Amino acid sequence: MPNSPQLARLLEAVKALPGRGPHLYAFFGCMYYAAMRPAEVIMTWRRAGQSIRVLFRYYAEFLAEARHHANRLIEDSMQRWDEREGP
Repeated sequence: MPNSPQLARLLEAVKALPGRGPHLYAFFGCMYYAAMRPAEVIMTWRRAGQSIRVLFRYYAEFLAEARHHANRLIEDSMQRWDEREGP
């Protein structure tokens, strides 16, 4: 299993492929970053009308929400840590 920097390089190489490169980039990006199974990516793609732009928009919205949620969890954890440390 590649680590995050390795996967980022792999995805960039896939995106640079002629023809279906951008489609494969979105497909594999959804599988890795959104932890989607191949069938879930395909169903999302079909719901999006097989438009790569729409799929990218769904993907970007998911990542933005995941980032927001992760930041909130980190901030809550840091606040609890600070409370335990006390003055």
